[in-house]
Amino acid sequence: MERVRWINHKGKNIIVADYSNLRSNKPEDKAIVFRVIDEFKKELNKLKGKKALTLTDVTNSYANSETMDALKSLAKYCKEKDLIEKECAVGITGVKKFLLQVVNLFGGSDVKPFNDMEPAMEYLVSEK
Repeated sequence: MERVRWINHKGKNIIVADYSNLRSNKPEDKAIVFRVIDEFKKELNKLKGKKALTLTDVTNSYANSETMDALKSLAKYCKEKDLIEKECAVGITGVKKFLLQVVNLFGGSDVKPFNDMEPAMEYLVSEK
């Protein structure tokens, strides 16, 4: 499965950044995290002024300070370039709730946490 992909839900396109099952303390996983960030940014830049609906999956993942800094930078970049219409994350449990607050605060984003994909996708395509 591709880690950055587009899905269609109820006629709307959603870009998914899949960091699931990655551990940033493992060099090979950390490299994947940085590749996902780069691919995600490239996909957003292809939209040429349109805003995206984004879903980030961090189920069973763990970040270290280096990957957290990269994710905060990505959030800040997306905010500065005004690339995101709505965003959410799946797999936010325990300490990840605090880490999401840090990303939201320092990245200027408003990522909504969800336990499962279906409610997250429903939120993204809703008019709220």
